[in-house]
Amino acid sequence: MVKIFYSLLLSVFFLISCKSVYEKQGDKHLQSGDGLKALQRYALVKSKNKGSKDFPKNQTHAYILGMKQTCDAVGDPEIILTYRERILESLSGINDNTLKQLYIDKAADAAEKLATVQDPRFREVCRRFVEDMNTLNSSSQIMNRMATVIELLEKREDEIKQAQENAPVVGKEALIMHQLGEENPEIQED
Repeated sequence: MVKIFYSLLLSVFFLISCKSVYEKQGDKHLQSGDGLKALQRYALVKSKNKGSKDFPKNQTHAYILGMKQTCDAVGDPEIILTYRERILESLSGINDNTLKQLYIDKAADAAEKLATVQDPRFREVCRRFVEDMNTLNSSSQIMNRMATVIELLEKREDEIKQAQENAPVVGKEALIMHQLGEENPEIQED
């Protein structure tokens, strides 16, 4: 009877403490700095509901690295914002200041890079990162980085306004006539 109890207790211990193969593979990718590959493995772990006690922290870490990799490649802003939402959701359930600081640092790096990209969709991503930096951390170093990002965004918006002001203006009437296929007597070729 005692042997059965100990063998049952031992098997329960191994089931709880052992990581799945997919989680171990994800952890290896995470340690090598490849958040995107780690997330692929962690998705398999999550689908089977077999994560260890460290799984939520590791998955959040992978989201942060995956977000940074996507930002470095100037990937789709919607994907970046999805990573951001998942990171913030995960951080709210985990009390880990190291992960919060890692996210703030990576978000600041990404915002500084994306603030110079011409695609206007990235300005919203940068604004969200600035909000997060403001909400999660108030250190002077982060405040300086936020100011840099805001300055870059304002500079970019000024450049866009200048370009719009200097662009030739097409009269509403000429535009309508062009759309209707009519000739405009004022715009005739010689």
